Amino acid sequence: MTVERDVTIDILRGLAIFIMLGANLVGGITDINNFPLWFHIYCSIAAPVFITVAGYMAAFNGLRKNYNFEYYLKRGGMILAAGIFIDAAIWRMPPLCTFDVLYLIGFSMPVIYFYNKLNLKVQILLIAAVLLTTALMQKYIPYSAFTFDFNEWKGFSFFTVIKAFLYDGWFPVFPWIAFPMAGAAFAKYRGSLGGLKAFTAGIIIAAAGSAWLYFGYSAKEHFDLLIRRVPYGEIFYPATAAFCIAAFGTVLTLFSVTDKIKKAAALSPLSVLGRTAMFNYIFHCAFISFFILPRFEGSPSGAGTAWAYYGMLVAICLALSYGIVFMKKKFRPKNFVINFIFGG
Repeated sequence: MTVERDVTIDILRGLAIFIMLGANLVGGITDINNFPLWFHIYCSIAAPVFITVAGYMAAFNGLRKNYNFEYYLKRGGMILAAGIFIDAAIWRMPPLCTFDVLYLIGFSMPVIYFYNKLNLKVQILLIAAVLLTTALMQKYIPYSAFTFDFNEWKGFSFFTVIKAFLYDGWFPVFPWIAFPMAGAAFAKYRGSLGGLKAFTAGIIIAAAGSAWLYFGYSAKEHFDLLIRRVPYGEIFYPATAAFCIAAFGTVLTLFSVTDKIKKAAALSPLSVLGRTAMFNYIFHCAFISFFILPRFEGSPSGAGTAWAYYGMLVAICLALSYGIVFMKKKFRPKNFVINFIFGG
């Protein structure tokens, strides 16, 4: 019996990929500071959606199919392997040092197995504990603004790698583990939290977090404190508790809205991007590393050129994704690795 796909999940994952393509591309072409604040906020939506959806799917599949711990270890190991491949083969930098997004998701898989067994109150308390711990760490521990330059890794020590894993890598455990946890909680209680309840809660949470973020940072430094890792312009370096709360609310709102409009034909391209998310993630990294960076390094162009290349990359990824979806309908591969890379 074929299980019907959750189109909402495909669309949200596709939305994350669509935004991520621009967020990761434009800084390699032009100075990220050429873009207005709204673009930095736009770029900052991708990761919370992508990571939350990953936690949701891990928990949902575990609940539906009663997967054992071995499955979560295997799934997490595959995601970690993909992250290692991207770092070593595409970015040509030492793996397991930056703690990029795939490392976080891979690490979160076995965590979700145990988290899934808790009741909602305990789940929420754990998320709150992660945010509180993060706030204390950000208050007392220096946050490293390390860059993408391979040469800088010569000075890395075991301590700095552990620090990146826990606190100041690209997507450290504190606070980013809270996002797959939130996704897992929503997977368990989506039926009772869906619709108008989810939309209302999402708007309130997003508004509260955004107000905290705005009045806590922009009045003093205009978000300069949070935009500090060139070539990327997201406002979660570091991801403060205020940002996390705003992001939780945004993701919850997007879930509820997408549930209502998921049959709209205009959303079909996002759904296709989402069905081939891992392929698109790997491909866009290769596109930036082997084509964009050599082309523009040392001679950056203007914002208009960056927008044009963003559109081109989206078009290429869409064409490849439609081709992959078509081929998978024709041949229906059963291989775990093929389905992992090209979408199940």
